[in-house]
Amino acid sequence: MPGQRQTRIVPSTKEYQQTQEKAMDFMLNLALGAISLLFVGLTFAYTFGRRLSENWETFNLPKTFWLSTLLLAGTSAAFHYARNAYRKDDTKALRLSLWLAFATGIGFLVSQFIGWGQLSASGNTLTNNTSASYLYLISWLHAAHVAVGLVFLAFSLQTAMHCTRDDIQSLLYFSDPSRSRRLRMVSQYWHVVDGLWIYLFVFFLFFHS
Repeated sequence: MPGQRQTRIVPSTKEYQQTQEKAMDFMLNLALGAISLLFVGLTFAYTFGRRLSENWETFNLPKTFWLSTLLLAGTSAAFHYARNAYRKDDTKALRLSLWLAFATGIGFLVSQFIGWGQLSASGNTLTNNTSASYLYLISWLHAAHVAVGLVFLAFSLQTAMHCTRDDIQSLLYFSDPSRSRRLRMVSQYWHVVDGLWIYLFVFFLFFHS
């Protein structure tokens, strides 16, 4: 009403941070859900392609794909230990776990490249084998998501190394909720990407031949 002073409600910093955190979690879960549906859809396309193709050729999966699976399982385990180390304010264990996660992630990509080379050497190229073309494209796409995860992991590792150089910086780092949230989100991304590879590997292992 005229002459009356309107009161403006300003959200507190804590409420704003909680709202921002929920929004970020929602966006991450939405993105991970879309990525998961993409790969599930690709495996369905593989199944239908196999049924419709009259000259579907089968071959053994590269042996290095077994190694790839073990390496990504190691990445998830490393992130599990990294988050535990963060909760315990254990600088040494946090750094070691993140380095291990980065090393196993790189190892996964290297083993994938070796596996693709084994496929090509056995005569199963992208153009001369329909079954192999599906395997190439799906594994390439997954490797691209691993590469994106390595970029996120590199930032987390660089931040952890930079912010834990002394006791004071470590105290600030381990008491910062935003650092914990970012580590959790990167960890969640990797767990989903790792789980998707296990799904793809099992799918190809049982439905490929």
